[in-house]
Amino acid sequence: MSVSFNLQEIQVSLDPTQRVDTVTIGVVGPRGPVGEMGPTGATGSTGPAGVDGEEVELQVTATHIQWRLGTGTWVDLVALSGLEGPTGPQGIQGDTGTAGREVELSVDATHILWRYSGEVSWTSLIALSELKGPQGPQGDQGPTGEGVPTGGTTGQVLEKASNTNYDTQWVDPSGGVPDGGAANDIIRKKSSANGDVEWTPRTTKTTFTPTPSSAGGVTYYTPSSGHDVSVVALPDTLGANIDFLPVSFSGGQQYVVLVSNPYTNGWTIEDRADVVWLTKKPTDIVANMQGVAFIQCLGATNADIRAAWFDTTGYLPLAGGTMTGAIAMGNNLVTGLPTPSFDGDAARKKYVDDAVALRLALTGGTVTGAVDLQGQVRTSPGSDLGTTGTLTLDLNSASLRSTGALTGNITFATSNWAAGRSVTVRVVNGSTLRTLTFPSGWKFVGAKPADIAASKVGVLTITAFGTADSDVVAAWAVEA
Repeated sequence: MSVSFNLQEIQVSLDPTQRVDTVTIGVVGPRGPVGEMGPTGATGSTGPAGVDGEEVELQVTATHIQWRLGTGTWVDLVALSGLEGPTGPQGIQGDTGTAGREVELSVDATHILWRYSGEVSWTSLIALSELKGPQGPQGDQGPTGEGVPTGGTTGQVLEKASNTNYDTQWVDPSGGVPDGGAANDIIRKKSSANGDVEWTPRTTKTTFTPTPSSAGGVTYYTPSSGHDVSVVALPDTLGANIDFLPVSFSGGQQYVVLVSNPYTNGWTIEDRADVVWLTKKPTDIVANMQGVAFIQCLGATNADIRAAWFDTTGYLPLAGGTMTGAIAMGNNLVTGLPTPSFDGDAARKKYVDDAVALRLALTGGTVTGAVDLQGQVRTSPGSDLGTTGTLTLDLNSASLRSTGALTGNITFATSNWAAGRSVTVRVVNGSTLRTLTFPSGWKFVGAKPADIAASKVGVLTITAFGTADSDVVAAWAVEA
């Protein structure tokens, strides 16, 4: 069999039971119409699982949002500038904020400190070392100074020759240190004149223990020099009068006398006439008392003595102690109080505010939980309503009211309704029957009375369950 083909698409269908020796194909005819789609073939088997995709990561830089796969290179996704929309309209002004607390600043050796006004503790704000800038470059060398003049001899001193700068000269010293003096002496001025000085003994400390006179006389203590500190140690024996002011003295002398009485016996301070006390004059040295007297002598008589006395009575120690009088704070704060534990303890404002917030005010207020009353609730009666005409029951006033002895017919009215308010009224009648008229909206529990008999007493109770007369429920009872 031989087959020849033209250069066109050829389809040949042969019967396999017939023998074909030669097939001659002629000219290809026109394309026929497309045939109908054949039926869908069966679903093939599931292929193998694909490789897992890499995880995508996002990050934000100063200018872009970026992405990458796995550990790959970051790629710009979108510029941040492209995410910013146009400026919106101005918003509504917010409420005024709470006023800030006053801040105080201070400086210690190492830091600038701050704290809220009224607080005790300081907080470091910034170290002083951080405020120091780098060291600047070295400046140019300055011109040569005037210096010390030449010349002079041994022992001379330098003094100003005029008011002109650097105009100095060598001169012999005037005054100077006086001759003489003893060990530990000091130099003091004798007068206002230049160079008028002298050697004088320095302050010394001596201790003196007086012996009380059996006759109760005066024990005198005279310091041994004009510039000393003396300690008078009182003994644990029966006290007497003591005079610790100097007996023999001259102008320019001064003394400091420390008096100590650690025992239970007291001593009376002698009242020496003419001495000028710059403080309150002391009268006695009581048990367990310490005091100090500063004494200056302007001359050689008692009237020339100036003295000041201070003692430990009447002062509160820095730690512990008990006050015996009132303290006027002068609008200054008392801060750092602990939480009170006893009835007499002072309390901080916040502690009081927190406690008050848990209490119901004496006027007004709302109770939000159950109230367990262990006794009676007593209501003080209000003023009398009247004896005739219209009597208005104010549901926002006293809940217990009364009438006087009625002198005419009564018409009841109400005001200030609110759910839960009630009023109880004692109605006292005189010697004549009186009619009773009520708002038409009231609902009576039991019979609604039309009148009250002569010389009878009735009780009217109304309770509001809303805000109108139609919300009022009433009850009436009268004596038989």
